[in-house]
Amino acid sequence: MKGGYRIGPAIGLILVSFGVLQACSERLGPPDHTYRARGVLQYLPPDPNAEILIQHEAIEDFVDRDGKKVGMPAMTMAFAPAAGLRKTQRFARGDRVQFRFEVRWKETPTLRVIAMRKLPKAADSKGAP
Repeated sequence: MKGGYRIGPAIGLILVSFGVLQACSERLGPPDHTYRARGVLQYLPPDPNAEILIQHEAIEDFVDRDGKKVGMPAMTMAFAPAAGLRKTQRFARGDRVQFRFEVRWKETPTLRVIAMRKLPKAADSKGAP
């Protein structure tokens, strides 16, 4: 090409992929609510993008889809992990964790863990053994 640039197929694919990823991340609006909780990891599948199970403490300020503050008792729940969540730390079944999750009532998945860190073994987690 005289006087111009030619983008190779690999670079073009990377740019298109980046655009798709960017569009997907922009598609998510702000969450309906964000919460912090503590719990114990009950299940971590081999696929880092698959749902994880966390036995979490009670969440006193939990708001339902109608906007009513109803609270949530301690229980074990499945959460979708945000992209790359498990790349920054190694987690194992039985780890005590503090995590932050978002709720998007009109999206799938509804519950997404956006941050998680291990707690020291002695850390107390209300409602979670």
